[in-house]
Amino acid sequence: MRKNTRKKYPEVTARDLKILVFVLESKIVSRNQLQNEFFSHTKTVRSLNARLNRLVLLSLLSRAGIQTEKEFLFCYSITKEGLFIVQEHLIYKPLKLPERSEKPIHDLTLVDIRRFISKRKCVLNYLTENVLQCLDICAEYYNLGAFVKSNMDAAIELEINQKRFWVALEFENTCQSFEKTDKKLKKFYDSEIAAMFLVCRTKTQLEQIQAVESDILKSRNCKSRIYGISLDVLLATTTSINFTSQSGLTVRLP
Repeated sequence: MRKNTRKKYPEVTARDLKILVFVLESKIVSRNQLQNEFFSHTKTVRSLNARLNRLVLLSLLSRAGIQTEKEFLFCYSITKEGLFIVQEHLIYKPLKLPERSEKPIHDLTLVDIRRFISKRKCVLNYLTENVLQCLDICAEYYNLGAFVKSNMDAAIELEINQKRFWVALEFENTCQSFEKTDKKLKKFYDSEIAAMFLVCRTKTQLEQIQAVESDILKSRNCKSRIYGISLDVLLATTTSINFTSQSGLTVRLP
């Protein structure tokens, strides 16, 4: 008689599964970000810590300390075992374990950007880089092959004035060389992506990227498809978010 060799995974709650999926989608998440996402209104800090400690002890999440300019953060990433749990419970199946975060500050900021933009009523879907790179459904069902190939930080589906469309999102945390910025922008303008939201850490950084873009627009005799905003303006917005291009056009997210 053949023995059942199928590995038995630990039991998880619906809340545990939501946390695992969120961490999988985000690459890396701080404890504070998880509290804001799942526990801000109903649970205490002690309850959150107990749940996260359990998931770490079960080897479903890994934990590491990250030092930022302002504070020391406990941050979480999904493990191979955690990925198996997600595959067991969800209809869509991640194809592979996502890469570890190589730029933790960049990726942690993207979690905040996602939470802020996703609240807008016009946002129908927000797919992170991990989702784009790990799920065939993105390239096939959503027809987002260009987003996958370009390694965009996110793909956002919007409905504005009864029109539905996808835009890319990129976050630039640090200043890049002219050559690297020029190459990245040319790759975008060679793609089939209709528009990109560009979020920069500072206004100065945004202006530097727009200067490089201006040369590309002149050489190609085309209008801008990049709509920019600085991070501080984005996160301080209490009404509509306005992404503005060098061509003078604005995409408004109410």
